[in-house]
Amino acid sequence: MGGSREARVINTDREPTADELKRIKQRKENEPLEHAKTLSRQSAALKEGSTVSIVYADSPRRFFIRALADDDQYEKIGTTLAEIYAQETPPSPLDSRVAIYEIVSEGAYALQDSNGTWFRVIAKQPPQSGQVLCHFVDVGVCEKFPVAAIRLLPPAVHPVMSSKYFWWPRKPNMA
Repeated sequence: MGGSREARVINTDREPTADELKRIKQRKENEPLEHAKTLSRQSAALKEGSTVSIVYADSPRRFFIRALADDDQYEKIGTTLAEIYAQETPPSPLDSRVAIYEIVSEGAYALQDSNGTWFRVIAKQPPQSGQVLCHFVDVGVCEKFPVAAIRLLPPAVHPVMSSKYFWWPRKPNMA
């Protein structure tokens, strides 16, 4: 496979080959769960003595923090995801859109909110009525969004999925 995984289809005048369709099907079935494992790792910058910001709190006992050292990377993730998904119009059978039956519970995806900002999320349950409950891994919020707003994350070799971008805001009692 090698570098061919980074190729983008820019001409939709041709039918995808059987091999291309097989690869995209495998991505949609396998990568979300693998990416969820990756995104569950805590940032190396988030350790005792780190300067942190609280990015979300729903009670004094349940809150999510991020190391201030990771703030620039957080901004870059959204920008990079926006650049990636901007290349996918017009829609192609090989792009990263997912259909309602392709959402994997506990799988990691990218999601564009109503403001047009891209986030990394984990689908917390199978879609219901065209909506998916999503946990925003970089900010800690859980909300429902339409399936149409969800995309596959880039392959594991992409910089957005590299170790320098890992962080998972933690509840204080999480190991």
